[in-house]
Amino acid sequence: MAISKKGTSAAKGGNQASKEKGSAGANVDQSNSAGSIPGLEVTSTQDGFWRAGLQWSSKPTTVKLSDLTPEQVQDLEWDPSLTVVEVDIPVDQEGS
Repeated sequence: MAISKKGTSAAKGGNQASKEKGSAGANVDQSNSAGSIPGLEVTSTQDGFWRAGLQWSSKPTTVKLSDLTPEQVQDLEWDPSLTVVEVDIPVDQEGS
């Protein structure tokens, strides 16, 4: 897992999943052999913060990469009011 935030090397280099054609934002099966799918855990500095068309809170929120467009991923990663961490979501927790 890598922390992707404005000003970090992960954000400048880009999220590999968001760079690959058909990954972030594409509704395709992205599960891996370990039984998980790629996602982001997003935490805001304040409750009710809006970015990328979604509302975030001070409690971590996990979202599947396949539910976001590459533009949304970039907006989230570059916003200084958000902490964004790449995570693997176990398939049994998918949709929660």
